[in-house]
Amino acid sequence: MPFGSGRRSCPGTSCALHMLYLTMPNFLHAFDFSTPSNDLIDLSGTVGLTNMKSTPLEALVSPRLAPEVYK
Repeated sequence: MPFGSGRRSCPGTSCALHMLYLTMPNFLHAFDFSTPSNDLIDLSGTVGLTNMKSTPLEALVSPRLAPEVYK
């Protein structure tokens, strides 16, 4: 469990979740994502305490805007 639970839980959990909701959309907006073979992504998972993917994710990330914008 990433943040623990009960009395010993992480005090920064709420801050981390708020930052996730701000950072992830900015990241998704700034880059284009694709797979090396342009196939669909297999989202099947394994059984356990945490949800792990059964096949590793291979992704290509490229900037959406021109390089001059990021300087």
